[in-house]
Amino acid sequence: MKRYGFGKAQCWLLVWFPPLLAGAVYLVQMVVGAQTSLWQLWLVALFVTVAGILVRGLRVEDIDETIPVHTVRSNGMVDRPFAEVTRWENRLSWGHNDVKRFNTAVRPRIKELANERLQLRHGIDCRSHPSQARQLLGNDVFQFLNRPARSVPNPRQWSVVIHTIEEI
Repeated sequence: MKRYGFGKAQCWLLVWFPPLLAGAVYLVQMVVGAQTSLWQLWLVALFVTVAGILVRGLRVEDIDETIPVHTVRSNGMVDRPFAEVTRWENRLSWGHNDVKRFNTAVRPRIKELANERLQLRHGIDCRSHPSQARQLLGNDVFQFLNRPARSVPNPRQWSVVIHTIEEI
C-alpha cells in the first residue's frame, strides 16, 4: 500500500533545492547581464519545487495498462460496447424515407419490441391474444404494427407509437 504524505525527500527538496536553483539562475543572469533580485528567484524556485512535489504526489503508479481489444464474434459482429444499439440505429435510419425498407426493416423491429413489452408486462402476445393486445395498444398502434405502412410515419405518429409502447 502506497503511503502518501510529506517524507524526508520532500523536506530536503523544499529546504535545499529552491536556494540552489535560485543561486544557479542568479549566476547565469549575472553572466548574461540580466538583473533580477535573488529573493524573487528564490520565490519562483520555491513555487516550482512545491508544484513539482504536489504533482509527483498525484501521479498514479498503479495504472492498468491493458488495452481493450475488440474481438470479432462468429457472426461477424465486433464485440464492443453498444454494438447492438449501433446496429439498431442503422436499421432504423434505413426506413427514414423508403416505405419498402420501413416495412421490411423498421416495422418488424418495432413490432418485436412491442411484443416483448406485452409479454413482460402482461404475459400476452400479439399473435396469440390479438384482442387483448389491441385493447392495450390502442387500435391505431395495433394497426401500425400489424399492417404494412403506405407511407413512412411522420414524427407525430412516431411519438404516439413510442409513447404507447413505453406505457405498456
